[in-house]
Amino acid sequence: LELPGFAATANCRPAGPPPTGLLAQFTCRGIALTATLAVLPARSSPAALRAARSRATGEQDAADAVTGVLIVDGVRPSAWRLVEVREPDRLTASAAWIDGDPQAGGLAGQLRHAWDSVIGAAAPPVLLAASLYPPTLLRTDDREDAKRVLRDFLRAQAPLLAAVTRATRAGRGLR
Repeated sequence: LELPGFAATANCRPAGPPPTGLLAQFTCRGIALTATLAVLPARSSPAALRAARSRATGEQDAADAVTGVLIVDGVRPSAWRLVEVREPDRLTASAAWIDGDPQAGGLAGQLRHAWDSVIGAAAPPVLLAASLYPPTLLRTDDREDAKRVLRDFLRAQAPLLAAVTRATRAGRGLR
């Protein structure tokens, strides 16, 4: 199975070689953005997914992290887990696919994933994260601007998001 790569937007241009595969670097209005797609082993535990998400968001190294939800209209998933960390400032939106269903996080997804890790799943969990590294997130305006950039970038990834959903529902190819 082949997945489309991360897509550039009018405001987010590739930084370096064209984006391909599971990692892509962009510059969005002069701000660095890193997009990652991680495929975990099919029987991985919820703890393994939490650890992968923590690495992707920078939470594992942060003294303090603020979490929330980023709503992105026009794509599935529409609700993304949002993590803000400081020093360096970073805003990350992430979603995981469990059995073909995108999940922003939460207890229901963790229970489903735990069940899959015991009985097996047709497809492995997949984590997609987009991290923006603005100069500062101190002011509300800075945070809102960063969220707009992330929303625009994630909307442009609609073909990739749909392909991940199809692949994880079909349970093929992402091993």
